[in-house]
Amino acid sequence: MAVESAGISHINIRMKPSRFPHRKDLIKLLDTFKTAQRPILIHGALGADRTGEASAIYQMIYMGKSSGEALNMLTRKYYNDSTTFPAKRYFIKDVWQGQQWAYSTYDPCVQDYKYYDQNRYCDQ
Repeated sequence: MAVESAGISHINIRMKPSRFPHRKDLIKLLDTFKTAQRPILIHGALGADRTGEASAIYQMIYMGKSSGEALNMLTRKYYNDSTTFPAKRYFIKDVWQGQQWAYSTYDPCVQDYKYYDQNRYCDQ
C-alpha cells in the first residue's frame, strides 16, 4: 500500500454512516487515538459521516469539547447530511457518555438504541 511505503500507518475501522459503531469498532477507534502517531488523518468514503463522528469523539476526549461543540463536525459545513444519516448526530448528542463509558458499558447489542438493528448486527 502506498501509505505504508511512505512510512504512514493505515488503520481501517469498518464503520457505517447509517448506524452506531459496533462496540469492537468504537474500541478500536479509541485505542487508535491513544496509540497512533501524530498527526492523525481521519477519512471515510466521503469524509462526512464516519469522519465527522470520529472527529467529534476525538474533540470531546482530547480537546475538552462538549458534545454540543463537537457536533459541529457533523454539519453541512463538513458535508454531513443528518437528515439522511441521523445516527451519527444522535450518537454524539444523546448517547455518548465519555471514554470510560465506551470501554466499560457501551454495547449496542445489550442496550436498545435507535439506529442500531440488534437483529441484524448482534448474535442472538
